[in-house]
Amino acid sequence: MASNETPPLDLSDIMHPLSPSPAPVPPEITTEPPAEPPPTTEVEMEPSSSRNPSPEPVDEGEFQALKERIKKLGLLATDAADLSPRENELARIAIRLTSVEPPNPSQIVRQAETIAQLIRQRDFLIRQAEEARARWDAEREGWNRKAEALIAQHARNAPSTYRDEVSAAVSSGCPHYADGRVSLPMV
Repeated sequence: MASNETPPLDLSDIMHPLSPSPAPVPPEITTEPPAEPPPTTEVEMEPSSSRNPSPEPVDEGEFQALKERIKKLGLLATDAADLSPRENELARIAIRLTSVEPPNPSQIVRQAETIAQLIRQRDFLIRQAEEARARWDAEREGWNRKAEALIAQHARNAPSTYRDEVSAAVSSGCPHYADGRVSLPMV
């Protein structure tokens, strides 16, 4: 931290005692400190033994301590007539914010490990599918080549086909085929 930067504020730097009534406090009372403020008008923060410089998430113990402190101050009591609607609303907001459970750091680590494992599995399955597709393409290409070779071999060595016989018979004007069958005129 540079010397010209101001240090971060503590909660006690920004928290000030509130007046229990909506009327302004007379000037003579503000010049001298109050003897003992009522516990419902000032939030008495317990001094922390060590201040954490980084904003770490609040753990479950701190949430429970905040809830207990709000209950101890009597801010949630329905019969607390000395509280303004604004103070009641702030207390409800504080309870609502502390009722949400923060994610546990170990849970986040486990989730990150699970996500990384799922990504590795997905990549493995994608590679397997690509390899299978390449193998199928190679097999199909091999079958196509074998079929072409067999067709070419059959065309070279095979006796004439029915179509060849029909075309030969028609061209020669012969009314029957080489095997003795009678030909019908082609329409």
